[in-house]
Amino acid sequence: MSEDIVDKALKLLEGDESLHENSVLHNFYKKFSTDIKNAYAQYEACKEEEKKKKEKEKPIKSIVTCSLEEDNISLNTNLENFKTSSIQDNNRCDYLLQWMSNQIYECKNNTYCIIRLHNMFSKFWENSGCCEKKEGSNKGNCKETFVIEFDKEIIKNKKELYQFMENYNKIENAIYKNMSVKKETYCKYLKYVFDLYHFMESEVNEHVYEKYKKVLKHFENTFRDEDKLSKLKTECKYPNLSVMTKRELNNAILSSEVNFERFIPFDGNSFKYVIESPSEMDDILKETPSYKLYKEFEKKVEADTEKKYCTEIFKEVNKYQNEGIDICKKIINNFNKLYKNEIKTSVDNPCLHYKYWVYHEIWKLIISQSEQGNAKEIINKFLDIQKGKNVYSSDAKKVCHYYFIFNDFIELNSKKEEKDLHDYFKYYHTIYENISAHISDKEKYKKYIQYIYELYKRHKIDWKCCDASYGVDPLCRHYFKCEEEYNPSDLLEILNGAKKEDIKKKYKTPPVVLFGEEKLTGDLKEE
Repeated sequence: MSEDIVDKALKLLEGDESLHENSVLHNFYKKFSTDIKNAYAQYEACKEEEKKKKEKEKPIKSIVTCSLEEDNISLNTNLENFKTSSIQDNNRCDYLLQWMSNQIYECKNNTYCIIRLHNMFSKFWENSGCCEKKEGSNKGNCKETFVIEFDKEIIKNKKELYQFMENYNKIENAIYKNMSVKKETYCKYLKYVFDLYHFMESEVNEHVYEKYKKVLKHFENTFRDEDKLSKLKTECKYPNLSVMTKRELNNAILSSEVNFERFIPFDGNSFKYVIESPSEMDDILKETPSYKLYKEFEKKVEADTEKKYCTEIFKEVNKYQNEGIDICKKIINNFNKLYKNEIKTSVDNPCLHYKYWVYHEIWKLIISQSEQGNAKEIINKFLDIQKGKNVYSSDAKKVCHYYFIFNDFIELNSKKEEKDLHDYFKYYHTIYENISAHISDKEKYKKYIQYIYELYKRHKIDWKCCDASYGVDPLCRHYFKCEEEYNPSDLLEILNGAKKEDIKKKYKTPPVVLFGEEKLTGDLKEE
């Protein structure tokens, strides 16, 4: 698993004392982190002692005040060490911002800890030499201010990329020295980080992308040297390592007069490539939270608040005009409900579900009206709705946008297939528990799982979602699982009479699902 690769690489790096003995930056962070950890432990011990005293004695005004102060973490001493150290790294201020965000994140939900560390770090930042003052201003007016980041995923992604960049020289040396054990681990780590880079770089939410921008640029500058990249490709046997961004690729396509050869895994009529989803699918999944949310999104909007706007978008009289206006009103209503937290159905990623619902609605409109030939025009209308109405607001913490690159039916159909695969993998265990060779509605499940099996083969093989040496491709991670335990063919075997126990024996271990940053436990841990 990707988390294991990162852990293994970091353990190798941590165990190599030569890596850190001359790293002023590493030693500074290590000492400062220890000071904060010790100070917070003292604060917690003080609070616990105070609590015990109050339980033993009659209520009296406590003379002990537990607090987390600047002196407790040697703020001034650490500040001077940072300012006077011979750190030549041009990115040290970026590292400092990331490190402070990580420290505050460790406070979890403790409001006092968050506020105290934020106040102290704001002072530290202002006096660190990293705070370039705005012209004509004095205290508290840095061009780049220290801002707390609370998004767990953003913190994790930035931290992993910064960790890699901080240790890259050592990693590169180990790879070139052909140290077999280290080389294998570091090469897998390298591949993981390149995949992470492309995942972050392809972020469609511009507000989130801005938070990634600095570390992405740092990463790109390191690997712009074609000779360096070519050597790494050869040494690690990963020929597809690249820092060519999607944005650069798209700009090159738009600005170039040459024909761009787009990868499409089939020949002939794209409309014949559509695999019709069985009606049984809705019945099988109707009680899942995802399908309940899709149904909530589908509710007709009675209010005419956005009717004028939507009618203007679909002003041409045609077969899909009325349906287009109805979907337009639903889209505006639904993203507003998302931002206002008015969605009634609870799911773990409502934004992703919203996007899947939109893709499916556009797909149904085009299929039902046989408008495949006008797909580009129709998709552009729905992009205009988003551009005109779903704009970033400072009141909203995030923006939820659907997106297209090629704006054609091939792309739309693949997104509709993504939705169906996402729902299959998400509710795999529910489906697994509900089937056997003896259920009365066996044929219903057979039709659904056979449909999923066709999509599974298409995306795993044709669309190359699974890498034999590494796992799921970053562009497929939000909807696909490459572990063989999820192969729909096993479910078909069970429906045809195979025992579940025999199916399980095909694999060394049953599928293990980790949520967030959970770690493997007990016998499941890798050596």
